[in-house]
Amino acid sequence: MTADSGEGGGAGGAMTADSGEGGSLLECVRRAAAEYGARTGVHPRVEASPSGTVRAYGPSSSPLGRAVDGLADVRELSYTAAEHHPFWPLLYHAADVAEAVLEKWEGGGRLGSEEIAEMRWSLGVMSDALDRLAERGGDGGKEGGAKWGQGEPGAHAAPRPEKNGAGGAVTRSSCTRP
Repeated sequence: MTADSGEGGGAGGAMTADSGEGGSLLECVRRAAAEYGARTGVHPRVEASPSGTVRAYGPSSSPLGRAVDGLADVRELSYTAAEHHPFWPLLYHAADVAEAVLEKWEGGGRLGSEEIAEMRWSLGVMSDALDRLAERGGDGGKEGGAKWGQGEPGAHAAPRPEKNGAGGAVTRSSCTRP
């Protein structure tokens, strides 16, 4: 949905039901974008998702840039999810592979042999996680309350990301191959 579309809220009223003065967040952002466009001649794109997220994009925004921004949200979830959650290895490693691909997407970048090897390893961890989920009927055995990877012959827990002290950046120091 864009600022020009004239469409309203969405998501079962989540966007339009705002108790604040001046309307919903979506309406306020659309008005601000329209005022900005009138002043500058640059018309930002305003979108609302069914989950209630409102985003505004400038003229230099690209699908690749928006994908990188969206991946940052996925990464945040993968860093904050408990590593014993049965889906954690899938989310974390899928984001890892996606990040490497997006970094090389434009500009003719090539994946080096080390990057390809890391992706294959991540895909292997994901395959193992899928096998464990299939063995447990897809729910990862949540009902049993056991931690992910415990008590399974040959099972290894997926590596948990660690934050370093310099600005909270995430490192791969804990992502060693088993």
